[in-house]
Amino acid sequence: MNAGQIVRAARQARQMRLVDLGEMCGYSAAQISRLERGQTPLTDITLLRTLAEILDIPPARLGLASDRSASPATPRHSVRPKGMPQTAHARSVREGEVDEGGEDDPVRRREFLGVAGVVLPAAVFSRIDDALALM
Repeated sequence: MNAGQIVRAARQARQMRLVDLGEMCGYSAAQISRLERGQTPLTDITLLRTLAEILDIPPARLGLASDRSASPATPRHSVRPKGMPQTAHARSVREGEVDEGGEDDPVRRREFLGVAGVVLPAAVFSRIDDALALM
């Protein structure tokens, strides 16, 4: 049984309508139906945890780790070579912690790519112009 089928079986066992479950977790009845039937992948961990709680499904049945409240929050660690400075991606972040380093990484990435897209071609064409001038 996949996660959608488990959710459907648990919902039906409780004689709960799609509309009721949808209202409880913030989705439409149509979206819940698509999730149950596997038309939309049920991969959102937050939604899976919400469904498990509402329908009293053990989290492991939906492919989740055991309940978070049973163990203290542990930091995520990334592997980086010794001596390499920590970056936004390599920092250890605890659950719920907010990165106060400024803008989100995707924004920085877009800015970098935008600058790289202008500077690098200019440097390449400058060298081509220099080479053509020598001919």
